[in-house]
Order: sequence, then structure tokens, then C-alpha cells
Amino acid sequence: MIDDMYLAVVMVVSLMGLWFRHVRIFATTTHGDSMISFLNILFVGLMAFTPFTLKLNTDWGQLFFAAFLHYLFLMLMELCLIASWIYIVIGRHLTYDASEMDNDHVILLTLDLIMPLFVYAICMIVARFDTGVDQFVLFIIPIVDLLASLKVDAIAGVYYAIKKTILLIKHRIADKNTKKEAPAQTELSDVQLQSSSSPHHLVPPIQNLNSVGSTTPEHSPRLTDITPRDNNTQTDDLNTSVTNYDLEQHTFLGVKLHKSEHHKYDVKKHGSFEEHHHEVLLERVKYFSDAVFGIVITILLLKLHAPHVPSLGVAHSSLVTNDTITNTTSSEDNVLTNCNDPLCGTNYLIDALNGMQSEFFAFAITVAVIGSIWRRHISCFQGLKHCNRLVLLLNFLVLSACAFIPYAIALWFALNLPSSFIVSSFIANFSIVILYILCHFTHLSKTHSIKQRWRIFELFHLLLIMFVMVISIIVVFLPNDKGNIAAIVLAAAVIPFLEILHTIEYLDITAWMWRLMFCIYRRRGGIVKKNENKI
Repeated sequence: MIDDMYLAVVMVVSLMGLWFRHVRIFATTTHGDSMISFLNILFVGLMAFTPFTLKLNTDWGQLFFAAFLHYLFLMLMELCLIASWIYIVIGRHLTYDASEMDNDHVILLTLDLIMPLFVYAICMIVARFDTGVDQFVLFIIPIVDLLASLKVDAIAGVYYAIKKTILLIKHRIADKNTKKEAPAQTELSDVQLQSSSSPHHLVPPIQNLNSVGSTTPEHSPRLTDITPRDNNTQTDDLNTSVTNYDLEQHTFLGVKLHKSEHHKYDVKKHGSFEEHHHEVLLERVKYFSDAVFGIVITILLLKLHAPHVPSLGVAHSSLVTNDTITNTTSSEDNVLTNCNDPLCGTNYLIDALNGMQSEFFAFAITVAVIGSIWRRHISCFQGLKHCNRLVLLLNFLVLSACAFIPYAIALWFALNLPSSFIVSSFIANFSIVILYILCHFTHLSKTHSIKQRWRIFELFHLLLIMFVMVISIIVVFLPNDKGNIAAIVLAAAVIPFLEILHTIEYLDITAWMWRLMFCIYRRRGGIVKKNENKI
């Protein structure tokens, strides 16, 4: 029980830093594209595989190969984060807030991403000589993440605090100047004001001079000439105007004593209540769908178990004595016991992992298929303005088909039924196609959010995947085993390959494909226009 608790703590520490850096990276993005989705799917797939490698490293602790696999997967996840961050910085996905802190935010976060690579290298070196120490070295990474986060937040906080303090001082000085100039206005007579014939003098005559001295600076007749301000700029800088600042004097230790206006529903910010209701419902559907996709990938780990450690293996050779060897031991265990070469245990582990090729293959296929469905699911909801019951029904059908995929994979390898996997994938992809058409080509869509040609190209991509799935269903029911293999190759290899090709859309390859596919249509349209002009 203690070993399991220790294993859980180490796993949480290993994944906590990765997820923390993942959140910090994607918090700087305004939007994503197919490349970001592809890198994120790869990161999630590697992260879902981490508990298996950690269990392998714990059970086969004295084998360097087991520790090497574990830290190799951690390094691959870190490289995925670094690749995402490089693409965000080089591309057009960096937010304006992060660009203001370019010298601080980008450099510190880059160092925070590179530092774990050195920690993982140290863990590999320590694991080569001692057992268990490398797992304690992993606790350095959350400390580094915490210090980096505090440093970035402290710099940002000091920066904005100094900026706001300077603005407050400027406005206080301006208010004092207005109060000094206000009594001077009382000395002006009506005759002097009316005799002033300067074209730039736009101050109206004062009706009551006795009331001018008692006026507030906000009602001073020369306030606009003395302290010219832009109300919009002032509101953006301090999030409040001078009038609101005077009204907020009734505070105690910075806390308002009256009911704040921010608790009321802001129609200008959120729109009408009906629009806000649709927005909240849409956000709930998105979050629920993302959670289901993450849970489905996590379920795949239930089928992955670390290879059994032999009772007489190298991993526990220190506990083996001549008295423990009985006639019931296998010849393989005896060979491992009598072998003094450390590579004997490594070879045994490699053979055991080779025997799990089907489980690894099923895991890779399912992550690839579910990841591609998740990416297409995101593209569906990008153009959705609000959802109705039909959208909820189709979304639930997609999630149900994806949740059935792990069980279909189990049926495939247990009973040799690849048709279960093909049918469930077909249902999910068919539902995605209908959902995409409903979200982008009906009254529910945001017509201004995505260009028409990109929506049609995405639909063409989905229909191409559906064509591959239909061929897979036809081939899978062939009487021989070659049909099953061909169907799996089509469904498990062609579809992810199409998704990878779709990720390079930022190179404008899709624009060239668009021109190639619709060149004939455009020519026909040009001929029609010429004929119309002649008529």
C-alpha cells in the first residue's frame, strides 16, 4: 500500500509540472489552428502513456532501460511543449498582453521550458548508478516551475502597479491645478468675458460669479482648458473616471462599503440575456465534450500493464538465494538467476515489451483516431453561434461513439473482431460530418467568423475521411484476414495521415489545393459573367 501511495505521489509530481507549463503556454494564445491541435494531441497521448512507463520504472528499478524509457517519454512531452511555444512565438498566436511583456514573459517561460530537460538528463545519470534517487530529483521541477511563475507574476505585478501609480499621481496633480485655477475664475468680470474677441477663446460668459467659487472642479467652466482629458483613454488606463474615483471614497481598507455596480448584469458587455444564455450553454457543451475525450484516452491505460517481474529475475536478484530455487521455477528464471550480465534483465524486458505489441498498437490507434475526432469536433464548434437540441443530440452521439472505441478495441484483440472498431469510428465520423454541416451552413453558424472557402475545404476533408471509412467497412467484411488488415490500415493509418496533412494549412497549401479543385468552376463562372456582360 505504501509503495502504491509513493508511486501515485511521484506520478502526480511528474505530471503536475508538465500540465502547469502547458496551461501557462496556452494562456498566452488568442486562438489555435491545426498545428497547435496536433501538438496538443501528441502531448496528451504521451502524457496518458506516462503512468505505464512510471510503473515500469518502479517494478524494474534496477534496469537502466526501464528508467530510460520513462524519462524519454517525459522529454518528448517537454519537447512538444517547447515546439508549441516556439510556434506560438514565431507565429501570430501571441496575445497583446504577452507582447507587452516580451522581454520578461517570453524569456522566463522559455527558460522554464528548457530547465526540465536538464533535470531529466540528471535523472537518467542518477538512475544509471543508484535506484530511487532519480525519483526524488523529479521534485526539483515543481519548485522550478513555482519560482518561475512567481518571478513572472511579480514582474508583471510591479510593472502594472508602477504604471497605475504614475497615472494616479498625474491625475491628482491635474486635480490640484484645477482647484487652484478655479478661484481665479471668480475675479473675471462679465465685461471682460464679453469684450474678449479672440477666435480661440470659447469660454461662455459666467452667469453667477458667486456660485463659481463653490463649484466642484468637475463643474468648473475652465476645466476643459486647464486639464484636457480624453474620457475613453482615462477609463482604459485606470478602469475608472475622476467622477467615479470621487464616488469610491467610501471604502475601508480598499473594500467598498456599498453594493458594487459590477454585480449587476452588464448588457453592453454580455449582450442580451438570451445571447448570454446561449453562450453559457455553448461553453458548458464544449467543456463537457473535452472532459469526455480526456476520460476516453485515460480509459485506454486500463489495458496497459507493466510486464510481470520474474521472481528470480535480475530486478530482484538481491533477494534471491539458493534456498528459494525450487523445482517449480522455469528454465527462463534459472537462466536469469545464473546470468551475471546486466543485459540479461534488459533483454528479458525487451522481449516482454515485444509481447505487448498488440496493446501498444491499439493504444496508438485509439489515441490517433480520438485525437483526429477531437480536432474536428473543435472545428465544428468554432463557427457555432448557439446550440439547439439537434446539436446536443449529435454531440452526444459523437461522444458515445468515442466512449465505445476502447471497448471496441478490446473486442478486436480479444475476439478478432476489427469490425467493432470500424463501425464505432464510422458512427463518430458520420456524426461529426452532420454536426459540421449543421454548425457552419445553417442559421446557427457565425457566417463572419470563418471564410467560406475554409469551411468548404474543411467539409471536403471530412467527406474524404468518410469515404475512407466507407471503404473500410466494405473491406472489413471480406471473408479473408487480408480484408481485416486492409481495413485497419485504411482506418488507422490513412485518417491520421490526412490529419497530419491538414495541419500544414498555415503554409497556404490548402489555398493551392482550393485553386486546383475549383479552377474549372471558376472558369465556368467567368464565362457566364462575360456572356452576361455582352447581353
